[in-house]
Amino acid sequence: MKRVSLALVPALLLVAACGPSSPAPKPYVLTPDDVAAWAPNVSALAAYLSIYQPLAAYDGQATFQDPNCPVVERGESTLTITGDCTDSTGQAWWGSVSMDTTTHELTLSDFGNGADVPASKQSGTASIDDGSATSRDFTLELGKGDGSSIDYQGHVDGDYDGRTVWNGSGTFVRRDAQTNGEVTATTVDEVYDNALCTTQPASGTTELTLDAHTALVSYDGAVACSDGAAADVTIDDVPAGKITGISCSVSAKPPLGAGSVGLGVVLGVAAASGLRRRRRTRRVEEDALPKGAWV
Repeated sequence: MKRVSLALVPALLLVAACGPSSPAPKPYVLTPDDVAAWAPNVSALAAYLSIYQPLAAYDGQATFQDPNCPVVERGESTLTITGDCTDSTGQAWWGSVSMDTTTHELTLSDFGNGADVPASKQSGTASIDDGSATSRDFTLELGKGDGSSIDYQGHVDGDYDGRTVWNGSGTFVRRDAQTNGEVTATTVDEVYDNALCTTQPASGTTELTLDAHTALVSYDGAVACSDGAAADVTIDDVPAGKITGISCSVSAKPPLGAGSVGLGVVLGVAAASGLRRRRRTRRVEEDALPKGAWV
């Protein structure tokens, strides 16, 4: 058997390096369509909706359609929501959520509902600070079996029945055909105010970075509420027109729990934070999740 002298290795490597090579990949270009697909999923409000249902149940603001599925149990310092059942509407629920009502920390274990079985289940931890009745911090570290995840820190000022202002930043990983990749996003003063506009944020911005490109989404519902739920976009500091789909629908008494958690879940008109420790029995108007929001 012939042996290759080690003295020839550098020469062989040189020949390999100088031989034919594959063409360089084309640089990634961030398009308005990409921004439109990601933007509703990565705002501070969209992040919070991942834990809206358990927190609304804790705060006495909403109940599930079927009082027996999922099962909600309250203890002196705990709240648990347990699925692994099918509710009276035919909706399947899986997993569980436990909340320490003293520390306001939540643990999600494969919690989800809807038809898309593993994709709708999420696990991880979340927390809210006790704060005041109209100002709360929240943190999320959640993931799904398909590799999607969210790592977010945010803040909301407002109450269930009034204007709310959302701020926050974090990283979103999505593994689906429409938005596959990782985005970092920062929301500044995203305002929801039904007195100004019921179908989209009234003002504020969300900046997202994807593959070293940056897009800034500017909400303008306060001055252009009837423009088809559109928002102005700049990409790498260059104006790129408008994107649509930055919207939410309004219903006086929508069915809570329709759709997967955070996807089709309804939101209090005040954007569902400003959680109160005291229980309130009246129902409030609620907005549905903007189309395509992540969990």
